[in-house]
Amino acid sequence: QMTKCHAAMLRGDQLLDHAQLYQEGIGYYFVLSFLKVYDLEKQYIEPNLARHKAAAKFFEARTGFVEIVRQGRLERVLFALPDSCVTGGPLDKPFNEMYACDLGDPDRKNQNYLANLIRLIEREEHQSRVRASILAFTVTKRDQICTITFIISLTLTLNMVLGSYVPFWRQEAYAAHLAEEDAALAAKGQTRTENDLWFHEVGRDVFQVINMILGFMMLLACLVRALSFVWAELPNIVRVGLEAKIAERKGALGPADEVKESGVVLEKEGGDEEVEDVFAPTKVHSTSVVSDMVTPAEVVKPKSKTTMFWGSESRRLAINHKLRLIKIVISSPWCGYEFLMLFTAVLAVVLQESTFTVLPLFEICFWKGSKTVIDAVWFNLGKMIQTLLLGLLVMYLWSIMG
Repeated sequence: QMTKCHAAMLRGDQLLDHAQLYQEGIGYYFVLSFLKVYDLEKQYIEPNLARHKAAAKFFEARTGFVEIVRQGRLERVLFALPDSCVTGGPLDKPFNEMYACDLGDPDRKNQNYLANLIRLIEREEHQSRVRASILAFTVTKRDQICTITFIISLTLTLNMVLGSYVPFWRQEAYAAHLAEEDAALAAKGQTRTENDLWFHEVGRDVFQVINMILGFMMLLACLVRALSFVWAELPNIVRVGLEAKIAERKGALGPADEVKESGVVLEKEGGDEEVEDVFAPTKVHSTSVVSDMVTPAEVVKPKSKTTMFWGSESRRLAINHKLRLIKIVISSPWCGYEFLMLFTAVLAVVLQESTFTVLPLFEICFWKGSKTVIDAVWFNLGKMIQTLLLGLLVMYLWSIMG
C-alpha cells in the first residue's frame, strides 16, 4: 500500500488528492518503522522495506522523530517533516548556533537555548519572506555567491603566481633589477633567452589583462554578495543587536523598574517620571523587507514635545534610533568583513592592483573541515605555547651545560 501511494503520487493520479496519498503513504511508513524495532531477527520488516526501496527512501527523507519517556520507557515518536525541512530544502541546515549555551548552569542553558531558538525562528521567518520576493536569490543562492568569490580570488592568486606578478609598490625596484641584469649580461656579451624576452614583452601583458578581467569579475561578484548580505542577513544582525541593547537597558534599570512596551518610553513603577528608552525599536510599516526591519517610519509621539535646535522631540528620537542602528552595524564583525571585501574589490579595480582580491581566500578557515582543525589548534594553543617555551628552556640549558 505504501508503494502504491508513492507510485500514485509520482504518476499524478487525478482521482486521489496528493495530500491524502502522502498522508496515507507516510502513515504506513510510520507503522513499519515503529515495528522494525521489534523485528530483532530482521526477518520481516527490513526485507519488505528493501523490496520497496524507492518508496521507503522517499518517505524516510520526509520523516522526523523525537524521543519521549512514557511510563518509564523511552519511546520514539515519528512525524512528517515540512517540505522546507527535507534534504536540500531551505531549512536543511545544522543550526549550530542554537547550541551556543552556558553548559555550566542548567537554568541558563535552557534560557540560552530558548533565546537562540527564538532568534533562529525570527531569522527564518524573515528569510522566508525574502524567498517569496523577486530577490529570493539573495537567500537561496548566497552560498553559491560566496563560493564564486572564493573561486575568482583563487584563480586570481594562481594567475599572479604563474605570471610573476609584481605589485605596484615594487615595480620600480623590479625595473631597476631587470636593468641591472641586462647590464650584467651585456658586460659578459650575452643577452636574454628567447623565452625570457617573450615572457617580459608579451607574457606579462597577457597575464595583466587576465588579472584586470578577473578583477572586474570579482567586483561584480562582491556587489552581488553585498546585496545578498544587506537584504538577507543585515536585518537579522540589527534585530539581534536591538534585542541585546534592550536586555542591557533592562538589566541596568534593575528589578524595581518595569519596562513599558511602548517602543519609546519607560515608566517607573509608583511614579510619573518618564525615561526615554533609547534602545527600544519603533514600529515600522513598510513594504520593503530591509526597511521593515531597520528603518523607523513611525515614532510614537511623547506626551511633551521639546523643541530643540534640530527639530521636535519625535525627530530627535528618530535620529537616535538611526544612530543606534548605525552603531550596531559598525560594531558587527560580520558587517565589517563584508564591507572590507567590497572595499578591497573596489580598490583592486580603481588602482588596478590584484593583490587586494585575496581576502575571500581566508574563508577557507570557516569551512567545515578546516574549522575542526582550527578549533583543535585553538583549544590546545596554550599547551602548544608552553611546549615551545619548555623546548627553548631545554635548548638554553643544553647550550650552557654543553
